[in-house]
Amino acid sequence: MRKVTDKDLIELLRSIDPYISGKVYLIAIGGTALTLLELKPSTLDIDLNLPREEDSQKIRKLFRELDFERINRNKWISPNGLIIDLCDLDYIFCVQLPESSIENSVPIKEFEHISLKALNLYDLIISKLARSETKDMDDIITVFQNRKINPEKLFHRYRRTMEFSLVKDAKENILMLFRELKSKKIAHIRDELLKEVEEWNP
Repeated sequence: MRKVTDKDLIELLRSIDPYISGKVYLIAIGGTALTLLELKPSTLDIDLNLPREEDSQKIRKLFRELDFERINRNKWISPNGLIIDLCDLDYIFCVQLPESSIENSVPIKEFEHISLKALNLYDLIISKLARSETKDMDDIITVFQNRKINPEKLFHRYRRTMEFSLVKDAKENILMLFRELKSKKIAHIRDELLKEVEEWNP
């Protein structure tokens, strides 16, 4: 499977930008966000959130017009073979963000019509914790090793997000992460924070 770099994504967006009318917001999520934030050299596909209904309508309509192959409503393949996964309205995988991702995301690049951003690191970690596959946990560890993340802030944001989301094993996932971070001395996890998580009843 072809690996996708940040340059691949930028070139793709540059090529479709002239065909868009008005303003479209695209929020990179998952491995795509990590690649744009220089935390991974590449990703296997392009994961994008379309935070407004008009963004969703415009992008899907444009993909059809430009002969992107439609696998299903959310998965598309560009004419040059890039796999693109789309999700809508601040819904990232199985996580519903409590606030708008447009305001909370990291600006990456402005085209004439496309505003490209990357999901902020706290919401990125939360969305990956919701799935907690091995690759997701590896990505989260990478973020902690390379960026300054406040564990207390992460937990409080995570707990609030779980009020809007349906995530299996929400408590167990973050406990597992914090225990690993503590045991490997990757981040300072206070015993009081672990106790707070253990007493949390989602």
